[in-house]
Amino acid sequence: MNITIPKTLHPYAINKRIEEECFSVIELQSSVGNQLFELHFFGDQSNDGYIHGLPPSFSNRLIVAKCIVSGEEIIIFDESLQGYDGMFCIPVSEDEKNNRPLKKLNFMPAEVTISFGYGIDYESEKEIYETNELGLFKLIDGRAVTFTQVQEDGFDWLIVSLKSQSGEYKEIINTELA
Repeated sequence: MNITIPKTLHPYAINKRIEEECFSVIELQSSVGNQLFELHFFGDQSNDGYIHGLPPSFSNRLIVAKCIVSGEEIIIFDESLQGYDGMFCIPVSEDEKNNRPLKKLNFMPAEVTISFGYGIDYESEKEIYETNELGLFKLIDGRAVTFTQVQEDGFDWLIVSLKSQSGEYKEIINTELA
């Protein structure tokens, strides 16, 4: 089964599945086979526990999973580079991208499940996107990427949920990105 997810997560994705026809769902596993992570983030955590972006762009969330065994860090989501809005609609300055200190999420080490919503039919809308002379797709931040990367990173919904060893469940992101 071919599941669409960002290429950066391919080496860490296990238990891949499709849910509700347009959501690719994965669980995270580090390169040493561990499935428990501490989460670190840039953004603001509201009273309900969800992580939101900060000024000036409000499109600057960064979520990193840190393996509790090896210390390996896996970028789960970089809103300045991924998601439909981050790729095509909302520019984030280089200064803003480079100035996002991470905070540790106040939650015990947990298993991480990520759901990527792919509701945009890039194939049928291909001609509306600007390309360069090499056929690469031009993004809002000046990068040029392949059509495959547009399809993988251009998700329009993201859900990140955690489950502790004691069974406690927490969603930290459930947001539309288009």
